[in-house]
Amino acid sequence: MAKKYSKTKYKQKLTIGKLLLMALICLIIYVVIPLIEDFNKPKPEATTYNYSNDLMVSIIDVGQGSSTLVKTSDKAYLIDAGEKSATGSVISYLKSQGITRLDGFIITHLHTDHYAGGIGMLKEIDVDNVYLPETPKKLIPSAKSYTELLDAISKNGSNVIMINEVTK
Repeated sequence: MAKKYSKTKYKQKLTIGKLLLMALICLIIYVVIPLIEDFNKPKPEATTYNYSNDLMVSIIDVGQGSSTLVKTSDKAYLIDAGEKSATGSVISYLKSQGITRLDGFIITHLHTDHYAGGIGMLKEIDVDNVYLPETPKKLIPSAKSYTELLDAISKNGSNVIMINEVTK
């Protein structure tokens, strides 16, 4: 036999249901929608600091890892380039700054989140010098991406300059 509800209990359940529905709508309007809008907003490509008319430093958003552009009126150096997935961001930012040639690409250390984005960058941007850290043979990466980096440097025609520890 079906349960019979009194009119009072039915109205209470209906009122609670309406309140829950209103709370859900408010949650969507005030919490979920702003999160979605924030997620879809384009993130800044870089944070740029102008220290004078002749010195600009840009921290390029490459996700994991890092990439920094140091630019003067006549020189431009890129320090690291993030992971391979950051290649497009790095190239896009360099081109947005009118850079078609770098005086140097400095790789601080041989982890992919610092050099792999440079592989594609070297295919599109002329680079005079690539600065690599002098690394003991046993610590040189065996990853395919490191071989790709060396190939890209060679094809770019860049000079390779090995950096060793600062002399005391």
